[in-house]
Amino acid sequence: MQTLAQGWLVFRLTNSAQALGILSALRFGPSLFGLPFAGVLTDYLPRRRLLVATQSAGILQAGLLAFLTLTGEVRVWHVFVLAFVQGLIDTVDMPARQSFQGELVPVSDLQSAVSLNSTVFNAGRLVGPALAGLVVAEAGEGWCFALNAASFVPFLFAVISVEERAPATVGRLAVIPQLVEGLRFAWEEARVRRLLLSVLVTAVFGISHSTLLPVLAGVVLGSDARGYGLLLAASGFGAMVGSLAVAAVGRRQGLVFCSQLLLGLSLGVLALSKSLPLASLSLVVAGLSVAAQLATTNGYIQTNSPDHLRARLISLYIWVFSGGAPLGGLVAGFLAQHWGVPTAIAFAAFLCVVAALLQLVPGRDVKSPR
Repeated sequence: MQTLAQGWLVFRLTNSAQALGILSALRFGPSLFGLPFAGVLTDYLPRRRLLVATQSAGILQAGLLAFLTLTGEVRVWHVFVLAFVQGLIDTVDMPARQSFQGELVPVSDLQSAVSLNSTVFNAGRLVGPALAGLVVAEAGEGWCFALNAASFVPFLFAVISVEERAPATVGRLAVIPQLVEGLRFAWEEARVRRLLLSVLVTAVFGISHSTLLPVLAGVVLGSDARGYGLLLAASGFGAMVGSLAVAAVGRRQGLVFCSQLLLGLSLGVLALSKSLPLASLSLVVAGLSVAAQLATTNGYIQTNSPDHLRARLISLYIWVFSGGAPLGGLVAGFLAQHWGVPTAIAFAAFLCVVAALLQLVPGRDVKSPR
């Protein structure tokens, strides 16, 4: 809700597309540059304490933005500064929250916990923007920010109620050596390395079609904004189904291979689609495949990494995905401009199939430390 309201508020204040780009850079820039270091910090400090700090800071950030907007005192530089603060908070919060799941459930249930968390995230992506649109239209952006501030409170109390554990990493904090230790583990363990490279391909090419959906809907399929909305909803619905499926069945041998292969095939169908129903169906399958791949990869890394490295490896996983997605949007736009939308999507489909086949290359798997 806050993301949509921030964008709408900035555009209303400036009527500038460039300002929206600046907002996005300020919001996601800290994660792009800081996530690997945040992973080191999360392994060194108690995760519960970090989450209490990030959730409390989130309340203050969203509450201040709500106050400024509701009182009519908000200026675009206020939104920019607070978006950057939100980016800093999220940079620490994401690896802390993800790795904290390992302290809440036994390792046998961790894959299901990760998948259910992914389901909730995808549900928020579906419901949040729609709800924010209604709130902005009826009451203004300030109430979206106020609701976001209030939403931190239940989670904050839930975290406080959990018993604190000692930090996973003992000894003196040495950021660079400990960062290198995590990177070395990720590279030397063949299975982890292949999974992260597979996620990179999905981030850069597998989800890049989302950038092209407005053009696909309007030019290729001859539809309008309603058709674009249907394509977005189809992808989101598939993502929820994929996350729930992994939560139900758990991690299975070859699931990442099957998911990425299915993603490539569904994008191939999307590239050939000339009708809205077929394109929507292919996006349901694509969304399902991406969610299943990411949930399985996240669960594997969490259950098969040493406890003192878990947050570093999770932050690396988040960094690969979140850093690859903007790059994929730029690449998709460039290819679509020169090759056309269907060819650009077909090229992405081909690379996803190749990445899936590389998962079959033999390599030494990580042995669970637990």
